[in-house]
Amino acid sequence: MSGSKISYNSKLLSSFGVRSGNWFFWAALICATFYNSYRYPLQINFSGTSPTYSDTPFSFQVGKYILILVFAASSLVCFRIRLKLGLQSIFTICMIGFSAACVVRGIISGEENFITVAFFPLAAMIISLGVRGLNFDGLMSFIRILFLVSLIVNAVQVVLFFSVGRLPALAYDGSISVRFGSFLDDPNAFGAINFLFFGWIFSGKVRYRLILIFALFVNVLITQSVTAISCFICFLLWKVLIGKKAVRIFSVVLGVILMSVAALNVNVLEPLLVELIDVKSASAVQHVSFTHVLDGLSLFNFIFGSDKEIFLESWWAYSVVNFGAIVTVMFLMAAIVLQIVLRSEFKNSRSATERAVLSSIFYFGLYFLVGGLNLPFPLIFPVNFIYFLLASAVVCRRLKIKRYVFSARSYPIN
Repeated sequence: MSGSKISYNSKLLSSFGVRSGNWFFWAALICATFYNSYRYPLQINFSGTSPTYSDTPFSFQVGKYILILVFAASSLVCFRIRLKLGLQSIFTICMIGFSAACVVRGIISGEENFITVAFFPLAAMIISLGVRGLNFDGLMSFIRILFLVSLIVNAVQVVLFFSVGRLPALAYDGSISVRFGSFLDDPNAFGAINFLFFGWIFSGKVRYRLILIFALFVNVLITQSVTAISCFICFLLWKVLIGKKAVRIFSVVLGVILMSVAALNVNVLEPLLVELIDVKSASAVQHVSFTHVLDGLSLFNFIFGSDKEIFLESWWAYSVVNFGAIVTVMFLMAAIVLQIVLRSEFKNSRSATERAVLSSIFYFGLYFLVGGLNLPFPLIFPVNFIYFLLASAVVCRRLKIKRYVFSARSYPIN
């Protein structure tokens, strides 16, 4: 083997942290991300949302917990923690406190779901604390490959739907409500994953930015997730306001296309829009049904949570009702700390790759935070695990910055 090949292979291994003993992190991240990929080819998910799907077997449901548990237990060999006063301590205390409270609530109430809520934050933190320096090149490669895979799988699903009528998991034959979720076969979860691509496409040094923006927009649009589409438009408008030329061009072109299509096909679009509004109106009622539950809470239950699990579509309402306001505030504080750390590091970074990755995690975290008003992301796998894994890696200083090594002095936000 030539010297150039050896050098290239070393660099590739190093970029994914293999030489640093970080393969537990990468194995957990990759396995969790693609774990649900069995759903579309095997037509396994939930029979209540599709006439062609069957319910997920118990072994498949438990499998993800066993897999993550194995990675977390294995990473204990490399486990190390050095807490410093400041945001890192706040994040760690809040996440451990939130997880502990969920476990205690689960034991007291006898609700197993409360304990599973605590599983992914704790497992993600243990795995991240076993890391000895993640390279930004590896994270950038992961985001790019994931985006490419998502486009390919979505293209295959769309072609199969229009050619042979093959339905995804959330769809009904003869209805306009056919929602595509790519390799996750879950439009709400996939809608969240798309915001991991947002920062890279809008903030990184990429070729054909307009094409990538359009591809990302289509990815989000075919999920038919009102939450994802609304947040995408809001984030897009923000990019327009701060002066991104490519974004302005895309916004103008998209606006012209939409108005032209609407003007030329008003008779065709009107019944479709009426049907879509009817479908989404019924869904919206379910998502805002938490208001009457909150109104019926006693002061004690509002502070400490209810006796039994009450499922609600909104994460923040679900958390307040089931775990109480104090525990919810702890979770909120941890989420805000992550955004502050990411924003600070982005401002101080001079590397295009670092800024692209930090921006990607920032928008993913922001959507996790804001989208939680309408969707229970901490309950949705693998979105929850990916979020907690990346959040722990960022705040607990496991990213290998090229400019400097993390320290109390060089980390300006502590």
